[in-house]
Amino acid sequence: MFKRLRSGLTLTQKETGTAYLFLLPMLVLYMIFVVLPMIITFYLSFTEYSVLTPPKWVGLHNYKYLFFEDDIFKSSIINTFLFVVQSIFPAILLALLFAMLLNRPLWLRGFFRSCIYLPYITPIVAVALVWVFLYEPSKEGFMNYMLSLFGISPISWLQSIRWALPSIAFMSIWKTVGYYMILFLAGLQGIPNRYYEAANIDGANRVQQFWYITLPLLKPATVFVLIVATIYAFQVFQEPYILTQGGPGNSTTTIVYWFYLVSFRSLYFGRGAAISFLLGIMIFVFSIGYLRGLRLR
Repeated sequence: MFKRLRSGLTLTQKETGTAYLFLLPMLVLYMIFVVLPMIITFYLSFTEYSVLTPPKWVGLHNYKYLFFEDDIFKSSIINTFLFVVQSIFPAILLALLFAMLLNRPLWLRGFFRSCIYLPYITPIVAVALVWVFLYEPSKEGFMNYMLSLFGISPISWLQSIRWALPSIAFMSIWKTVGYYMILFLAGLQGIPNRYYEAANIDGANRVQQFWYITLPLLKPATVFVLIVATIYAFQVFQEPYILTQGGPGNSTTTIVYWFYLVSFRSLYFGRGAAISFLLGIMIFVFSIGYLRGLRLR
């Protein structure tokens, strides 16, 4: 008996050692390319560093400057939060709607799935350049032409402080909704069909089935989509960089765009490191909030 126990324990230890041995290359790469840069960034956020000179320790000066003297940083936080609200929730609702529709046996279902997913894999530069023409402020622009059919005057989409950020959010919704739809489809196809069959026998209608079966069992996929969408929205950079250059009047200057200007235009890498560290904290807090808010177990 003791021999069996010892041999079983030894076998378990060997299996554990083998598993760690296979994981070791990836763990080493993760430490080098993820953990180590995070530690260096955290250290640089407490220094004054411009690449040309060695880092100089300044303590909390960078953080104090960002919160009490840098008005553009504070406005970039507001712009980023507005972009998160304007882009995430409409995109997720549309993605769930498309997923519900295209999860049913429809004619050309694969074609419609591909059409909705296609914008996500299209390069953002090409997408943004197309939307620049769609947002043409004159009457000949596509968006203004559509508005003119309803008797609405032309709007300066990307040149207006009021409309610039919603315009970028609308383009982001169009681009990302296909990816979120695929994630929801994966979640829907993982729900056993026997639950719906039992609900039909009990006389539940489609609304009740959606509320009491689909939504609860789709919760893990929903949390994952929320976290992915939040990370994408908080890190938005290419859209304002290509479409508006942060304007007009810094109305589309997001946190990452301001980080780019501070770090790579002004060479204040210490201050840029502080911005990136604060952004990481924001994303982490939102992610934990989703997990706690939806009580995922």
